[in-house]
Amino acid sequence: MQQKPSKTAIAFALEKFPYGGAESVTMNIAEYLYEKGYEVFFFVHLYRTEFLPKDRKLHFKIIHIPEGGIRRSIRDMETMVREINKNAIKILFYFPMLKHIDMLLEQTDCKPVYICHGVPFWEYHIAMANYENNSRKLFHWIKWHLYHKIRETYLHTYQRRTIGRYRKCLEQVAAFVVLCDEYKEEICQKLNLSPALSRKIRAIANAQPLPPAVTDEKEKVIIYVGRLTYGDKRVDRLIDIWSNIQKQIPGWKLLIVGGGSEMGALQERAKGTDNIEFAGERADVQPYYDRASILCLTSQSESWGLCLTEAQANGVVPIAFDCSAGIRHILSPSGTNGFIIPEGDSEAYISTIIRLTTDEKLLHEMSMSVRKKSMEYSLESIGQKWIDLIESLR
Repeated sequence: MQQKPSKTAIAFALEKFPYGGAESVTMNIAEYLYEKGYEVFFFVHLYRTEFLPKDRKLHFKIIHIPEGGIRRSIRDMETMVREINKNAIKILFYFPMLKHIDMLLEQTDCKPVYICHGVPFWEYHIAMANYENNSRKLFHWIKWHLYHKIRETYLHTYQRRTIGRYRKCLEQVAAFVVLCDEYKEEICQKLNLSPALSRKIRAIANAQPLPPAVTDEKEKVIIYVGRLTYGDKRVDRLIDIWSNIQKQIPGWKLLIVGGGSEMGALQERAKGTDNIEFAGERADVQPYYDRASILCLTSQSESWGLCLTEAQANGVVPIAFDCSAGIRHILSPSGTNGFIIPEGDSEAYISTIIRLTTDEKLLHEMSMSVRKKSMEYSLESIGQKWIDLIESLR
């Protein structure tokens, strides 16, 4: 039996909204909690109204934070503390980690809850990938090989710093939310947590609202949906795969939907490759899911892959490299709920695309199968887990 909460004020702290998958998930959960009787606030620096959904009214209240340096800004934290007290906000959900969370603990009765939308310790992995990527320039090459790489290989400086940050966060928060039980286990093992601290970690998957209708009129379209960033998404790998495959699957097209810092470099990389289109950042990606038959994700770091569950809900067959427990959680068993490709194995990725694009029966059967899988992440089921967490902290 579902609990019926009283009118409790809660808030989410973000730097930019909307921005990516994490913000989209947060918006859906916030609306669900509002409908269940909660008063919902968003602390936001950059509020991008042009990327909000046009087909529904949103009910959360926006409070502007001045500097946008939510991770480290004392002024932003002072604003949040003042507004938390003014609006009697009882729980603050936040990401990324906040340096001055101690101010909230000392000056309010609000309970902080950190939401880890990434693979545990993702900050370390992406920092290392970005350092290496930037080494394409001579100065950065020298800095990477003679400083960062040596420092990490022998001293593990960045890894130890990240682990220390996680431990401090766990000690301060009322709860620490991860995306699946496998991520909870990884944190517990790496930090060697006491039972008291390990109990703070809650596993709650991302909810996936179902589209009002799923079309069976799919086209010969493969899509990528997400940010164009190097450290995690590695869309360059998808472009290389497509350049090797597009002549073998005539009539098929690759659509890259999203924006980000790598846009220019990726467009340059794709020059001379046929049947590829950059659609840019879009507030509404539903038309692309309506058209697409296959979704490709080539990330080297991916916590959950919201686009994978979006694809499943729309009958689009997803393919991804095996880069995290979250990917396996969504796509297992491989060959039924999508395809999991050994990390970095481009040849296996290519053969999987060829197999799907040349076998209409398999593509149709998997389209039906992935729709059933998406039911596991219904907003009602996942939303109740958020209510259970909130009520346990009141």
